[in-house]
Amino acid sequence: MSYLGPLKKAYGSQTENKLRLGINHINKEEFIPAFLAAHQQAITTRSIISSFKATSVVLFDPDEVLSQLGPVIQATPSPRGSESS
Repeated sequence: MSYLGPLKKAYGSQTENKLRLGINHINKEEFIPAFLAAHQQAITTRSIISSFKATSVVLFDPDEVLSQLGPVIQATPSPRGSESS
């Protein structure tokens, strides 16, 4: 799930509360505090990490990246200094 879904829901809650108070138009001065409250409620470290995982994008974690790779086959190095007669 994207982090924008919870932000939209939280902002909807903020505006719904204003509608209950009889405010049916939100101006700039009312938008900022409502959006800030919604942002603080919805945008958390957990929601951001969850969004990355849902898209299969992994935050920098070398162990996680390596775990997604298949087995690594190492080639046998050529002998050095072999002489032919």
